Amino acid sequence: MVCCKKDHDIVPEVAREAPSGLIVTFVVADCDTVHQNALATKATIIEARIDMPYGQRRML
Repeated sequence: MVCCKKDHDIVPEVAREAPSGLIVTFVVADCDTVHQNALATKATIIEARIDMPYGQRRML
């Protein structure tokens, strides 16, 4: 079962260790704009924008 593998490509490398937190997902119309806003506010970006194999673009 792919969804349960912590070393699967969809799981960010920093989240592949023992569980210690959570990821909250926000669906937005324009990931690039959100990324620019995050940079402008000096937010910590854990994972740069990436196009996922299932067609979405994400950042953490």
